[in-house]
Amino acid sequence: METTLKDLIDAGIVSPGPRALAMSYKSVTVHIDLDEDGRLIWNGETYPNPSNFSRKFKRRITPQIQSDNGFQSISYK
Repeated sequence: METTLKDLIDAGIVSPGPRALAMSYKSVTVHIDLDEDGRLIWNGETYPNPSNFSRKFKRRITPQIQSDNGFQSISYK
């Protein structure tokens, strides 16, 4: 079974809130809000998990990216 951000929130390891997460890619750093259900919110859009967010964000810079492990790309506070 895969661990989710919701699991980490429920365990008290991660706290939801504005700018709780960050990601840097090719000299661009963004801060991401985290809601209590473990969803990521950035630029008015909601993403169900870190990989969906990181893949979509990186494709803005490098369109040929096919997949990405969001847990390796995104950091907490």
